[in-house]
Formats: sequence, structure tokens, C-alpha cells
Amino acid sequence: MKNELFKKIKRYETIDSTNLEAKRLLKNNVFDSNFVILAKTQTKGMGRRHNRWYSPPGGLWCSLVLKEQIFQSNITLFTGIILHKALRNLLPNSPLKIKWPNDILWKNKKLAGILTETSHSSTIIGVGLNLNQTELDSEIAEIATSVRIETGKIVDKDKFLNTFLDQFTGQFNHYKEDNLQDFLQYYRENSYLTGKLCTIETGRESVQGVVQGVDSGGALVIKVDDEKRKIISADRIEIHKV
Repeated sequence: MKNELFKKIKRYETIDSTNLEAKRLLKNNVFDSNFVILAKTQTKGMGRRHNRWYSPPGGLWCSLVLKEQIFQSNITLFTGIILHKALRNLLPNSPLKIKWPNDILWKNKKLAGILTETSHSSTIIGVGLNLNQTELDSEIAEIATSVRIETGKIVDKDKFLNTFLDQFTGQFNHYKEDNLQDFLQYYRENSYLTGKLCTIETGRESVQGVVQGVDSGGALVIKVDDEKRKIISADRIEIHKV
């Protein structure tokens, strides 16, 4: 793999978590520049809020490490937009949506999730993408899916990873210079939550209203009665059927 932003990729057959390994490598200062961790399986894959992320063979389980760089939380949304673009290139006209702040959905089912953390003055972006699994764990089969389940296609994981990293690299400077300005229209066109009545729990409060979209910084904008509120992070989002 040749990539100007991520010059090193470290591969594992099995690992507890690519994010955890990234933290260990940062602690030991193994690499002097950005790097990627890639595993065929994870035994302790993690989603947001410490939820378990099932990571059997067939999926793409990786962490992108931006060494000695810290970003706003909206880098998660930026990564989701880039991942959506890469998937859309692979699967034109597919029903893919971006669910704020960190998921890619196929119709109403989760296809991918992103977990961003900071460690040792660096940013770790964990990406979990269900690609070639023919079946999913019974605990998530009703709410998740894979590319192969939906299309019957087997995806070349290395080729797709290279495409994703190339697109991330190609757009990264725009993100650094202009935040999300260049990406907001794409997000609006592919947003899952916009227009939906939702209850959002932030840890401090619970608010219910209709999602309007995101602001220029990537915060979710929700209309509560006649007031527009901005949500920077959420513990839980419940979508109500109208």
C-alpha cells in the first residue's frame, strides 16, 4: 500500500481491538508517522459507549492513526462521509445513508460504525465495516447487515481499504483547512436523520424534536417546539414513527 498520509500499515490475524492496539503502539512510540492497524478478526471490538462490536472474518476492521494531531469531534462525521463516498463508488445507486454521528446504514440497518478516540496527543479513528459476512450474530441480525448479504457480492477488502484511504487522504487537507464546509452538501443529500422525529439523550438531558440537519461544525440541529437546538454528542438516539 502506498499512501502519502498513512505510510505504514500493520496487519493482524486476530487482535482484541485495533483501537486498543493503536493505543499500545502510540504508548511505545513504535511509528514516527501516521499508521493503520488492520485485523481479520477482533475479539473485543468496541462501538461507541462501550457497546460490543462483533468482528468476525469477512469484515473490514481497522484503525487510522493521525499521530500528534487532535481534531474536533466532527472528524468522525468527516470519516463517515468519506466512507460513504467509497462505498457509493463500489455500489452505485445503493440505499446508503449517513446516520449522525458515526454510522453508515443500508436502508434501516447498520453497515458500518466509526469510533474516534484520542490517546498520547493523537487521534485514533476505528472503522468497522460489514463486508463479506454471509450471516451475522443473532444479537445484531435484526439491526445490522453486510454488503454480501444485501448484494451477493464479495468485496476485495485490501482494494476497498486502499480506495477508502486514498479518498480520506485526498480530502483531508480540505477538512483541516475549512472544517466541514466542503462536505456539508454531500452530507445533507445522504443524511438518514434529517426530517425525522427523534428523542436524543445527551447524558445531561433528553430532548425530542425534528432533526433539521447539521451546522457548519457538524453539530446536529434539532427543532424542539419553536426552538432550534444544537447537539454536539449523544448517548442515544431514538427515532419515532410518525
